[in-house]
Amino acid sequence: MVSFTPILGLAKPTNSEVAKNWIESAEYQEENNDLVQAASNIALTAYSPVIIATTTPPNVGAGRIVGECQVMDDIVWGNFVVEFTDPGVVGGSGEFAVSLPHVADSSFHTVGSSLTAATGTNSIIGEGHISDASNLSLTGSVALDLVTISGVSYVRLVTEPYAAPVKTNRVFAAGLPSNLGTGDKWTGSFIYKK
Repeated sequence: MVSFTPILGLAKPTNSEVAKNWIESAEYQEENNDLVQAASNIALTAYSPVIIATTTPPNVGAGRIVGECQVMDDIVWGNFVVEFTDPGVVGGSGEFAVSLPHVADSSFHTVGSSLTAATGTNSIIGEGHISDASNLSLTGSVALDLVTISGVSYVRLVTEPYAAPVKTNRVFAAGLPSNLGTGDKWTGSFIYKK
């Protein structure tokens, strides 16, 4: 013989109970917002990105390579700017990548181990923009994928959003999709676990 538990009657909360619960919920939300704001009110820290290449890195000439980041617990977010300005701009050769401020957690992210690693398998940790001052049709968005080489993490500028005939390589490289010259600029924003 099977014995069933009697159905319990659920009482509808009164208006005063609903109001009390709403006030408590709003107070918890406000406290939580204060905690998040206090924890995220961390100053950005400057870092000095480095460009590497499979053959020869480009030279920014009189331009600049700057970055800034913020770390909260093990999460790093930030951005970089690479500006090429004459005199002294040299386009370099091979495929390029820009260094990150901290080594990425390879147990959390899928991380490539070389600049020539295939795209589509590494974690995408941000987005960027390539500005070509001499040919606006070669200006566009890029994805930032992750590689770690000799204990340093880098992002490659993945040119997937480009379409043929502009897209001639899977990542930004010398002459692909454009030749580097004065006035050109790369920017990127990233977030990843260190």
